[in-house]
Amino acid sequence: MLPDIIPRIQQNLVHTHNTDVVKNIFSKLSISVHILKSNLTQFDEKDNVASRIVNTYSYSLEKHLRTVLQSVPNHLLGIMYQVIMPALTRKFQPYVEKTELREVSEFIYSSKLVESTCLIANTSMGISRMMLTKVGTVEINPKVGLWTMTRKRFSLSFSLV
Repeated sequence: MLPDIIPRIQQNLVHTHNTDVVKNIFSKLSISVHILKSNLTQFDEKDNVASRIVNTYSYSLEKHLRTVLQSVPNHLLGIMYQVIMPALTRKFQPYVEKTELREVSEFIYSSKLVESTCLIANTSMGISRMMLTKVGTVEINPKVGLWTMTRKRFSLSFSLV
């Protein structure tokens, strides 16, 4: 079920800076993992069956949460390629005409960039303030995770250039 709705969660996250949806979904799924653990008490603890099942689901939830959060750096790089890169690839002569300056500083592109930057800043702020510290039995830190994913994504993208 969760893999089917991950793309919609990602779209919601990058197009509206609302991180409450992500927090609520993963908090409720974490609660269900704890309920599962309490229902599996009939197994003998020496085999650790209940703990292994709960840990498996918890790590799966963590993987899906990372996938959702990865959409923020991916969206940021997409904006950079769409808005900033076309302006950087233009070849300018030693002299610049006024019409070329107007084209470079075109309002549509700068407003898209400002709007997208604001959206990503708000999304990042929401993720860092998410107060989600556990997914099932796995401890997480969304702020550190987002920073790590962004750094990795940027290093991969810029190493290819």
